[in-house]
Amino acid sequence: MLLAAVITLTPTAPATVPAALGRATHAWLLDRIQQTDAPLAQHLHESDGPRPFTASN
Repeated sequence: MLLAAVITLTPTAPATVPAALGRATHAWLLDRIQQTDAPLAQHLHESDGPRPFTASN
């Protein structure tokens, strides 16, 4: 199954956001996977090959 999810956030007040949130998004995604499938999260984290997901700004 292929899935694409685009999450658009809108601030409720003026804010300064770091320029590179891709790494934080990647960490958040792995943390969510960790909560339901720890071995899969470990494999995705340690794998050197292409990832089955992307996380970007």
